[in-house]
Amino acid sequence: MNNNYWLDLCFDMVKEFIPKGFDAYNQDYSIRKSFEEIALHSIAVTDCYADYYHSLYHKKETAYVLYCIGIGCFSINNFVLASESYGKGLSLLNENNIGSIHDLMQIFNNTGALFYKTGDFVKSIKYYTMAVDSCKKVFGEHHPAVATAYNNIALVYREQGHYDLALKSFQEALLIEKFCSETEVLSTAAIYNNMATVLKELGKFEEALNFFRQATEIQENLLSAEHPTTALSYNNIGVVFQMQSHYKDAMNYLFKALTIQEKRLGAEHLDTATTYNNIALMYEKIGDYNQALNYIEKAISIRERLLGEGHYLSAQTYNDLAGVYFSMGNYPQALSYYFKAMKIQENHFEGGHPATAKTYNDIAVVYEMQGEYAKSLEFCLKALAIQEKILGDEHPITAITYNNIALSYKMQGNYEAALEYNNKAMLAQEKALGTENPTTAMTYNNIAVIYSEIGNTDLALDYCLKALAIQESVLGDEHSDTAATYCNLADVYKARGDYEIALNYFRKDVAVCEKVLGTNHPDTATAYNNLAFMYYELSDSGLAVQYFRKALEILEKVLGRNHPHTVTIRNNITEAERLIAT
Repeated sequence: MNNNYWLDLCFDMVKEFIPKGFDAYNQDYSIRKSFEEIALHSIAVTDCYADYYHSLYHKKETAYVLYCIGIGCFSINNFVLASESYGKGLSLLNENNIGSIHDLMQIFNNTGALFYKTGDFVKSIKYYTMAVDSCKKVFGEHHPAVATAYNNIALVYREQGHYDLALKSFQEALLIEKFCSETEVLSTAAIYNNMATVLKELGKFEEALNFFRQATEIQENLLSAEHPTTALSYNNIGVVFQMQSHYKDAMNYLFKALTIQEKRLGAEHLDTATTYNNIALMYEKIGDYNQALNYIEKAISIRERLLGEGHYLSAQTYNDLAGVYFSMGNYPQALSYYFKAMKIQENHFEGGHPATAKTYNDIAVVYEMQGEYAKSLEFCLKALAIQEKILGDEHPITAITYNNIALSYKMQGNYEAALEYNNKAMLAQEKALGTENPTTAMTYNNIAVIYSEIGNTDLALDYCLKALAIQESVLGDEHSDTAATYCNLADVYKARGDYEIALNYFRKDVAVCEKVLGTNHPDTATAYNNLAFMYYELSDSGLAVQYFRKALEILEKVLGRNHPHTVTIRNNITEAERLIAT
């Protein structure tokens, strides 16, 4: 049999499996592995074919087969094979000057998507920009394909933390969409959704909700309120409500999405798994860890079955499961799942990826909580090396690592180094997010804590009040982040000897925690404990014991009788009761 026969056979096999490749994201793991085997064989065959035949026709045919293989490999998230296929196909077209603008446009676009997925944002922008130029040559300035290309560029800018550039590119896409169609179309809804995600990162929650709702309205009109695509928008709205501490509204939208997905897609679909995961994180936020574990284990089961344990999306779920165990104070179990996620990410993303850096950061926080500050700093610096290389030193995510490094130095008593890194975080956040952002406010809080600990209560008070002004304006006075600032303010006023003001802020902290998180949440227990200590220092041992007991009741129920935090509260009660007895 000649090579032409093998190329035809290879092409037929690829054509048969490409639809399965696209669906393999939600299909059985064995289908994905079958496609990978066919892709590997096909690449080898096309290499032989390209060497054997020298006509431009045959070379173009080979390039097309490679392009199709790349599409299939990308759809099953095998980025190594996709990159190899696109690269070989593009080389054949360029070396022989046989690619039409239309051919190149498609390859540029898909290669940009490939680099986006693998975290190489600089190359992604490069290829997406080439796709925009090709689109304009093929279709003209005003065409939906050009809008899509601008949308893709905006998504990369979003990941890079260039939010102003992202919004500008989304606006370009939106203007073209509206020029091309007098009525709103589904692609317009997609742009609204994407713009909303940027506004959410900027802490502009009401504007984000407005765009998510516009997207939802289009989807409800053109698809239906029960369509899986509409469900994704409900999911997005739920996440924003969670960030606002509007947990009841968040739950309503998340379960609304879940009901649709379970009915239309089934309980074993990856989109359903994503909603299970979001619901788990919601339950973690309100301190219902049993429900959190229940839903996250459902998500893990689906992703492992459909994608395999070694898939990077499975790693993301292991990371979230580790986070639940961390919140429960089960640090060994948390580390076990963080390391499981880390190994997958290190294998999957060569040269580092923001997702791997996040896991390094999460591991660092666990070590910090265990008092292993050297290990904590080691993982923070590993995260920082990736983030500064890929995202830059002014990205909001890099700023998170600066804050974590600062915390590690603070716990070791190196306040000068801690302030240096907190200030780096603050400058990055102020530039990327603005000075009225809740995330920036949290860094102001961190700086306040350090100033308080080194005895500079004037500066501590300034930064606390700066944080509080932002939080009460953007989040409202009934948000868990605002409650944390009330607590910090109470500590500062206590350090200044203003006990009545301190007591008032400790009470406000308790009130918000009770209302927002409920009376069975560990953070509420912490608020009770802080208020109890204030009463203890005011020599009101009776009220101190009362609030210590309220804290103890929560921690015994949520964390268990033998958890270190529970034991500490029990010891506090013993000491307070001893004072009452004397």
